[in-house]
Amino acid sequence: MAFRQVAIVVALSLLGETFGCSSPVPKAPAFVPGIDPSDQQLTIELLELDRQIADLDRWLSSVPPSFESEEERRGVQKRWFAAVERASVLLNVDFDNPELFLRAGTLYRQGHFLEIPDTGASAYTSLNRCLALANAHVNCRYEFARLLLALSPRYATTAEQMLVEARRLIEPVTRPEFEAALARAYLAQGRRSAALRQIEHYLTLRPEDLDAQRFRSTLIFESKRGTPLK
Repeated sequence: MAFRQVAIVVALSLLGETFGCSSPVPKAPAFVPGIDPSDQQLTIELLELDRQIADLDRWLSSVPPSFESEEERRGVQKRWFAAVERASVLLNVDFDNPELFLRAGTLYRQGHFLEIPDTGASAYTSLNRCLALANAHVNCRYEFARLLLALSPRYATTAEQMLVEARRLIEPVTRPEFEAALARAYLAQGRRSAALRQIEHYLTLRPEDLDAQRFRSTLIFESKRGTPLK
């Protein structure tokens, strides 16, 4: 029964989005009673939400996002609203699940990149809730750092602290994306020398990353033009 209830609510939510939604942050559907948060269907829905987020990140992993046309931008925004609806349904089923707040925060961060009003604040609130529920959640710390770096350079020090702690929590394992984000945090603080060392470290982990190669080349070029590395 739980399987059918969640599936029906998600389907109805997505149908509602298809015909338009005037609010930038869709209102969550009414609470669905009688669903066990451990139900297998929730796991299935969570995996589908992850797929939607990964699909959106093809456009919304950095600022500004790159669209080939206005039609493409509208299509991505439509997909984003559908994913937010799915997250809203799942949060109503299991409101104290840090994994859901992580995904909600990620979606709202993507919404901020889409320039949808108030999504930056919603991302901050969701990720803050994720950490309140699970302070050692490394993925939440990473996503929070990404958000802070996108919001303003004045948050770069806090982003650095988030990333350093996330890195400490997974030692001796290394997550290359943490290392790349740390380079951006250093640069946002004006610490060019630290950023260069960090991106060079990252390139030892992912030497094929063309964006990181360009990042490194830009730092070196600017230093040769007379902009000192700090």
